[in-house]
Amino acid sequence: MTLRPLPRSLDPLEDETLVGFTLRLARHNGTSPEQVAARLGLMDGLGATPGAVSPWLLVDMDKPRLARAARAAHLTVAEADKLLLAPIGHRYGLVSRRYRPWTSPRQLDRPNRWILVRTSQYCPSCLAGDGSPQEALNGGAWRRSWRLPVVFACVRHSQLLHRVCPACHTPGQFARAGLIARPGMEELHPAQ
Repeated sequence: MTLRPLPRSLDPLEDETLVGFTLRLARHNGTSPEQVAARLGLMDGLGATPGAVSPWLLVDMDKPRLARAARAAHLTVAEADKLLLAPIGHRYGLVSRRYRPWTSPRQLDRPNRWILVRTSQYCPSCLAGDGSPQEALNGGAWRRSWRLPVVFACVRHSQLLHRVCPACHTPGQFARAGLIARPGMEELHPAQ
């Protein structure tokens, strides 16, 4: 399957997740996260609700899928791989590619407790951006490390990570089905 590349892309931010990158790409291209996910080849219903992005694609992807997604986003395979959690498995063994307890369909119903695939913690100061033109427009990165319960503080801003939105009291990046909350919504700011 050949995917049509996105018209415009962005450079991934340091420690950025696939979800955060997809949200920033959607805003940058003036479309919905659902459309970007489809163009990246992430919307095949694999282990998730049909038409939704499987939460386990946040952890790891097979090489052909990763190569197709990288090509569609104008990234190298190495850059695309850095958007996943598995590459930080050398520090956090439970997300390592060597230990694949999350490949079972049964795990999709009850995810590994060491990986927050349905929600994310966050640092409001990091999401506000660092003042660079790119981050002023699209916000800062949703960091991979925030998906791990062993990480509970932002060392850059010396504050504890937040788990829920202060306005609506919903867990950060909570999606009822799939990986992306409100995937069809255009004009969604990546930091929302």
